[in-house]
Amino acid sequence: MATRADVRRIALKLPGVEEAHLGVIAARVANLGQRDMMLAAEPAKFFTEPHYARFPAVLVRLEAVTVSDLRMLIEEAWRCLAPEQSTVPAGRSRSPRTL
Repeated sequence: MATRADVRRIALKLPGVEEAHLGVIAARVANLGQRDMMLAAEPAKFFTEPHYARFPAVLVRLEAVTVSDLRMLIEEAWRCLAPEQSTVPAGRSRSPRTL
């Protein structure tokens, strides 16, 4: 089971990330199609609310994801928003940006 401490530890290792008070854990995704696919494929892990209807993000149930899942989600969310010239963490490749 992933925890808020895992969110903090993983996210703070990424360049340009600043800590803020955490409420709902939302993870940015590449586009609405990817969001809809994730919601349909794993509703126990991901959900959304009307507030996010037109925004490419999923809300994450921490108790339902592994630390590995969480790392992948946070790093992909970072890639979606990081400037093109940002250094990607070691061992990871930059995926194409689709905003």
